[in-house]
Amino acid sequence: MEQTADIVEPTPETQEAREEKNLEAEPAVTLEDAQEKPPQPERAEEQLESRAGDPELHQQQGEAAGLHEVLHEEATVEAVDPEEDVPEQKAEAEGEVVETEAENVEVLHEEVMVEAVDPAEDVPEQKAEAEGEAVKTEAEDVEGGAADDDRLPLFFGFFINPFEQEKVKSFASNFLKTLSTQEAFREHSGEFSSEKELNLEQYFHHEGPLHCTTKFCDGGKADGSGKYALQEVVKERYNSETKLSLTALMVTPRTLGTRVALTPEQLELWPEGGDTDGPAASVPGVGTLPVGSRAHVTLGCAMGVEAVQTGLDLLEAELLLKGDQTSDVRVELEQGALVYLGEGRWFLTLKEPMVVSAIFSGQSAENEDVKKDEKKKRKCAIM
Repeated sequence: MEQTADIVEPTPETQEAREEKNLEAEPAVTLEDAQEKPPQPERAEEQLESRAGDPELHQQQGEAAGLHEVLHEEATVEAVDPEEDVPEQKAEAEGEVVETEAENVEVLHEEVMVEAVDPAEDVPEQKAEAEGEAVKTEAEDVEGGAADDDRLPLFFGFFINPFEQEKVKSFASNFLKTLSTQEAFREHSGEFSSEKELNLEQYFHHEGPLHCTTKFCDGGKADGSGKYALQEVVKERYNSETKLSLTALMVTPRTLGTRVALTPEQLELWPEGGDTDGPAASVPGVGTLPVGSRAHVTLGCAMGVEAVQTGLDLLEAELLLKGDQTSDVRVELEQGALVYLGEGRWFLTLKEPMVVSAIFSGQSAENEDVKKDEKKKRKCAIM
């Protein structure tokens, strides 16, 4: 008869003691061991299956989970660099940087502006004063012998307003047409030309702006030009507006021009000896005429005749009128009284002066250049 061994079931106490023994036998797992040597997946699963339902295992798992959460928080805290900006701090810091850069740019701009404004540069008042000093210096240099620099104008004078010039030209053109129809003029037309048909409007020519010259400087080469430019009245009235009174028209075989009656203020700009200097000194009796008798506006010249001749013709006409050395040929026209002075000279005294606007200024030499071939033309339209 076979003997059967009794199977003794382990009591709970014995199983609990065995589990405690197993736990004591197993080495404790530290955090460093868990990080450096993670358990093998298969072994870990076997241990978990064998200890399923063990309350102590659940407690250990809970403690491990809590430790893992703590470690995760510590790692998260360490991952955030305390020196790095969080979004709000970063935006604020960037705003401060931008503001600082803007302030630096503004300061730099102010420094540049301060450096750009040279205290030695002229403000408008200083500029005008400096220009006056420059003119004065140039005039002094010219007077001292530095005339070859051509720094003074060709001449000073009263320049008629461009809009008024057309009125003067039109008036002169109408007068020439009227003069050509007069029987008395036809009888003396041979003093102008041998041609049977004489067109006075094409006989005279003129270039440049209409003006009344006060002082011829030739760029500083003429005598007394520097002294004239240094006068206070010349500097003060330079580029100032005024009114010119044209009181007569004069026609000769050489020139066509007007007489200008200067006012006392305008006579202050008339140079000393202005009626007798240059070629005028050769006109007999010129010294007996009033100051300013040579003042005129050239409207046209015959072929080969320079504009300076107009003033000389006017002086001769004034002397003839003063000495009552006129012919018996007198014609009353709508514009005024026309008288023949001999040698082809006709003088029209206007009933009413023609008043025009003008500016006292200077004419540069380059604007007076005339081509030589144009001077050879026989007939030119009146300008």
